[in-house]
Amino acid sequence: MKMKRNSSTKPIPPRATRREALVGLGGLAAQLALNKPAFAVPQRRFLHLFLMGGWDSALATDPVIGSKASSSTYAAEHKARQSEAVPGKANIILGEGLLGLKNALQNVNVALVNGMYVEVTGHDLATQYLLSGKFTLSRASNDPTLAALLSTAQSGFPAHCVLGADVPLGDTAETHPPLAATALDGITGAVKRPLQGFLVEPSFRAAEAAATKLDQLRYGTSNTASLHKAWGASQTSAMNLYGANLADSLKLDAETLSRYGASQQTDIGGQLAGVFLLLKANLAPYVTVLNGNYDTHQTGSSEQISQLAATSTALSVLLDDLRNTPDPLAPGASLLDNTTILISSEFVRTPDFNRFGGTDHWQSASAILLGSDVKDNTVIGGTADDASALGWDGNSTVVRTDQNTLRAEHLHAAVLRSFGHNPLSHGFTLEALDGLFI
Repeated sequence: MKMKRNSSTKPIPPRATRREALVGLGGLAAQLALNKPAFAVPQRRFLHLFLMGGWDSALATDPVIGSKASSSTYAAEHKARQSEAVPGKANIILGEGLLGLKNALQNVNVALVNGMYVEVTGHDLATQYLLSGKFTLSRASNDPTLAALLSTAQSGFPAHCVLGADVPLGDTAETHPPLAATALDGITGAVKRPLQGFLVEPSFRAAEAAATKLDQLRYGTSNTASLHKAWGASQTSAMNLYGANLADSLKLDAETLSRYGASQQTDIGGQLAGVFLLLKANLAPYVTVLNGNYDTHQTGSSEQISQLAATSTALSVLLDDLRNTPDPLAPGASLLDNTTILISSEFVRTPDFNRFGGTDHWQSASAILLGSDVKDNTVIGGTADDASALGWDGNSTVVRTDQNTLRAEHLHAAVLRSFGHNPLSHGFTLEALDGLFI
């Protein structure tokens, strides 16, 4: 079968302008990249799905069962909610909000982490803490997210992708920059080839003129080559990115959005459909998604359940798509075989309802781990009958003390270690949590 010549490929003149060289090299790279991964990404991938606002663990991973059902702490509405175990996984009991995931989780490794103590339940600090895993009152916004930390072993651009709101990046933004956008179409626009997307000829000409003028002012009229050389080097990653011609493979159509239960790209379904396309295209191996408004102070359980149900629908489709898509970097394996998913929120909700019929912030957090290398049918941590976080002694829940408090840092350190990183080199001070990964 002959390779079709890319119609956009043009010969590069001996004295090419920067635009001509970029377009020419982009077309050539597109030919060379045909049927190959766009970048040499690690075989194992990671998705952190962060549900913003504080999800209700009684409706998700830590439902009201056993002695909690007779507790005076939990509201009657919680006690009446349905909960069920995942078939074949007696330890994985889901609350009513996540029952739509029950069937999808039968064929994927699952671990739950409950009762992670959260000292501060103000949104900004708690969000930084649960995204980075490192708690600090003064510099939380400078602690990179877990996906950003994983990306520090990446040599290519982008090191990771972010869909949704801003995330803390610290100095990783300089050394391992991400591609970030509110929704997938922002990423799609960023990877379009020159003259097709953001980089159009007028902006190239204006930027080159400005750089030339600045170079002249600094070095003199005869020494503009130095800045142009640096500029050209900085464009290498961009040329590789454009040359891979990924924009067409990162377009969401109405049928796909509908399949994921979404009406637009900013819905949880639209975001997870976008995640699938990002991983399938090998644009970046690590992705952070921020979604939702789980800060339900006045809406009882109805809004929580509605959002959790939409997440369950979209995540079920994502798992199927990953399972049915061959991993281009691992013959014989699927993308799901080599993808780990973490689902979390900055804290959970109170066990009873306030005077407005809603729930408030609670000093605990919970998480779900799915997929590659996760130790299946595992539950670590828990809460007491009064919903307070318990301690963890290595194999069971105990009364919480300063010495046995379970924190997000333990969880994130475990993820880093599982991916071959030394948590200490990333500033983590607590030991990695054992028992979550194979």
